[in-house]
Amino acid sequence: MKIHLIPIANVIQFNGRRSRHCEKRSDEAIHLFSPAFSLIELLIALALSAVIMIGMVQGNRNAAYLLREAQALLIVNRQVALLYNQLERDVTAAIVYQKPIPYPPAKARPKKKEGEKQEEKTAPPQPPEEQASTGAEKGKVEKNKFVSSCVLEAFDEGVYKVGTKKWQQTKRLSFITTTPLEVYEQEHERSVRVGYELVYDKTMSTPQKSVYTLYRLQTDELENVAFKEDESKKVKSVLRYVVADHIKQFSLEALYDLRPPQAKDSSGKSAAVEAPIAEPLTEEGSRPTQLRTFTWGEKEETEKSKTVLPDMFATHIEVWDGALQRSYSFTSTFPVFVKTEAKQKQPKKKDGMPAGAPVEPGAPNAAPKTPEATAPAAKEGAQ
Repeated sequence: MKIHLIPIANVIQFNGRRSRHCEKRSDEAIHLFSPAFSLIELLIALALSAVIMIGMVQGNRNAAYLLREAQALLIVNRQVALLYNQLERDVTAAIVYQKPIPYPPAKARPKKKEGEKQEEKTAPPQPPEEQASTGAEKGKVEKNKFVSSCVLEAFDEGVYKVGTKKWQQTKRLSFITTTPLEVYEQEHERSVRVGYELVYDKTMSTPQKSVYTLYRLQTDELENVAFKEDESKKVKSVLRYVVADHIKQFSLEALYDLRPPQAKDSSGKSAAVEAPIAEPLTEEGSRPTQLRTFTWGEKEETEKSKTVLPDMFATHIEVWDGALQRSYSFTSTFPVFVKTEAKQKQPKKKDGMPAGAPVEPGAPNAAPKTPEATAPAAKEGAQ
């Protein structure tokens, strides 16, 4: 039996190779079974994804909120546009009050028989005396009673501000205008009295938020300034319907030129002073010297204003949205095209006759005739 002796150097060299091979295999095993990310990396990734998701959700929420706001604004804008359209048509066509011409009531037309042609007969015009009598019975207006062409009323405690501009809540507006609403087989003038009335809505209002409803009124009775309904009549004479709701504030302001003062000439007669040169208009279409008022009535029509009707109306309206959470404000101006100047009051004499008025010979206050005045008449009678 032979025994081979291995040198110590070879053993050491073999053990070194084996140890290096084991270390290489262990490193491969470690890399094969180790995770892709550490715990800190996972936490950072989760935080970044959460921030991105929160931003996306917030953006979607903001987009939905803006969509709801746009829809609410479109609804309110459409409602205010319809109101302004109706208000502009009524105000721009406003006219001065004149006593209406009475027309006879329309008679029912008899039915046509087969094979016959019925001739249309027009009723003869009424004489002035009958017209006056029927007009007095229909209108029931006193002869000397003043009828305002335009009346503007405001709430006493309805003052509010929008920026630096002061407004006052309008209670009722009444004026005379034309109407396109034709009634078949009814003959009457197309002049009607139209009004806008602001009414407090108790069902929609809360202690913190006030809600109003705006009604449009219309009647054929031009003297019915307050739109009172006659209970004795079976048919209603005042038409009433809603033109706008969910109103927070509504105000109308009348703009007019002051009536020039009267000056007396050498003969003692009153003469109007010449009006000053027209001033340039402002951005809203008015003149700087124009007076503004939230009420209009007999005093402004007969004493203050140069014209019977205001020169224009400035309006402000603020409307709630459907949920009563946000309000939207609108302003506009509507001109009045009829510029009828008010009549100047003539000074009266001590005997009650106005100065410069013609006096009839048979009148009680007429001066006695002189012989010189009666002589030519006597000569003509003798001839």
